Amino acid sequence: MYNADMLNKDRRRFPLLGFGVLGFVLGVVLVGVLASPKVIAVEPGKNTTEVPSTAPIRILFNRPMDSQSVLSHLKIQPELLGQVIWQGNEISFSPEEPWPSGETVTIKLRAGARSDRFLPLLIGATWSFQVGEPRVVYLWPANEQADLYIHSIAEDGKPQHLTETTAGVLDYNLSANGVQIVYAAVRDDRGNDLRLYNLLSGEDRLILGCEPGVRCKAPSLSPDGIWLAYERESLSTGVGGVAVTARSRVWVVPVNGEAEPIPMGPEEHITGNPGWSPTGWLTYYDTSLQAIALVDLAGNQQISPFNYLPSNLGVAGTWSPDGLYMVYPEIVFPDEAPDDFEHTDGRVEGEPLFYSHLYRVEAILGLIEDISPGEELMVEDASPVYSPDGNWIAFTRRYLDPSRWTPGRQIWLMCADGSEARPLTDDTTKLHTSLAWSLDSKRLVFMRRSASDFSQPAEIVWLDISEPQLRPIVEGGFLPRWIP
Repeated sequence: MYNADMLNKDRRRFPLLGFGVLGFVLGVVLVGVLASPKVIAVEPGKNTTEVPSTAPIRILFNRPMDSQSVLSHLKIQPELLGQVIWQGNEISFSPEEPWPSGETVTIKLRAGARSDRFLPLLIGATWSFQVGEPRVVYLWPANEQADLYIHSIAEDGKPQHLTETTAGVLDYNLSANGVQIVYAAVRDDRGNDLRLYNLLSGEDRLILGCEPGVRCKAPSLSPDGIWLAYERESLSTGVGGVAVTARSRVWVVPVNGEAEPIPMGPEEHITGNPGWSPTGWLTYYDTSLQAIALVDLAGNQQISPFNYLPSNLGVAGTWSPDGLYMVYPEIVFPDEAPDDFEHTDGRVEGEPLFYSHLYRVEAILGLIEDISPGEELMVEDASPVYSPDGNWIAFTRRYLDPSRWTPGRQIWLMCADGSEARPLTDDTTKLHTSLAWSLDSKRLVFMRRSASDFSQPAEIVWLDISEPQLRPIVEGGFLPRWIP
């Protein structure tokens, strides 16, 4: 016979046991859900507009992922070849060719992508962004405390105020992929900060603060975005209490701020004008040696230059896109005047002769070649800039012989080997400077101003090299660059 009390106890025990099993199962499921991978951030963000055509796609997860599983569940439209990089919990895709301007890029990550512990992504993600048309970034105004602005080249384009500093921006530079701007902002205490502005997220963060009595300027990001090179000037008080430069030296600092700044070159040398080759070499001008120094920070982790390129003029050069050659102007004082130049009408007897040509230097071997086009010797060629596709070099020219001399300096275009040279502008009363190429190698943006009346404001202008019609953008701006 069954005991009724025992039967009732069993009935009560079984529900309790069932609830326990259910609780255990729910707990396991909950732990699995909490431990499963999730997408916590994407860049460019959902429905972002005016995205640079070179923008990489970044996906940040809450935990390490299985790379092959993620790639097999990831689809990007339009489909482009590119480079995939994993860094911690983040995957990035950088396209080899730019995203088509004006089009929408759609990214879909399907559920099921696994973490490194084989847990699946339970919820997929789909988002898109719109690629912008090329724009121009510049500093404005030239006669007051300047800030960064962006302007569309469309006929109805309007300026966009990018930075709002309290004491102005000294100068700036774009990252190699055109999606970040590093700039030197003056503080109220007359010190200044080196800051990084992300065009995709709008984040504006401090990289390095420089104390009063020191001016940090000429910031330049390495192509991989790891290092920031800059020029540090020591200031002293001159006549009337005006701050004057006492000494300058190039320094580098990791962008992530995880190490202290590192000085470049011997302590007793005066150095400046830092930049980077497409291959990641740091370059700067050593005034003490009258040479351009090349430093392989990434490859050899060395701060000592592995090569020097002789340069008396000390003006920044331009790298070929493959990083094999640098082209820069060099000034020459010939011992004798060229054919009949000595007796040309208008030249003062005994006046020093000089000319400036463009020289192409093979970076490793140091082989030098004069590539200034034409048979004319007495020209002042300057400001060379390689096109991104490597086919062209834009530069400025002024003839120095009295019969053709003009106060203005014109923009010229030639093939990378110095052939097929032709002028793009012909206004002899204007100086043309600060040349910059668009990513597609079809447009140039530059500054132009009166060569005789410097009280007139400069203007920023662009042109298409296939039909060199000048298209003004803004008056009073300076240092224009293209945002791809």
